[in-house]
Amino acid sequence: TPSTDLKELTVSFYSDLYRHFGIFRSAPAFYQLSMGFLNRAVAAIIARATEQIGPAADALPEMALIAVGPAGRFEYSPFCLLQFLLVHGEADESQLQSIDLFCQALHAGFEDAGLAVDPAVTPRNAEWRGTPAQWKRRCEEGLRSRINKNKEIINLYRLADQHPLSPAGQLD
Repeated sequence: TPSTDLKELTVSFYSDLYRHFGIFRSAPAFYQLSMGFLNRAVAAIIARATEQIGPAADALPEMALIAVGPAGRFEYSPFCLLQFLLVHGEADESQLQSIDLFCQALHAGFEDAGLAVDPAVTPRNAEWRGTPAQWKRRCEEGLRSRINKNKEIINLYRLADQHPLSPAGQLD
């Protein structure tokens, strides 16, 4: 609910989850429960970010939030920095401004919920958000690039592990 303290809930959940792991020692159960919690927390964070940007939310195109890195491999724990990207529909200038506001609010929402976010691999940074065509072009350029080859290859590897945190079109 809007009044739920997500940080308190996150701390409580992971405290219980680590206690569970200490008893049963099941890594698959740990990660399954952790990803389930992350997906539910994301829904609340998205709702709050949308509410926070107010009327600008009406201009948002269809979007999908995608986890990459450990969460993209279904291996999220609070000791990992959360890495994620945003895929959105075609947008005009005013929609791009709304997307930027949303991404800033979204990033802050994750941090407020006690979920540490990678400062670089987040849609708060424009290179981690775009249309499907922009993502395709970035991948193609990354494969051809000889400049900053290591950074480009690492980013392409990040894209190999993906998990949708919100189904396409579900960010209202």
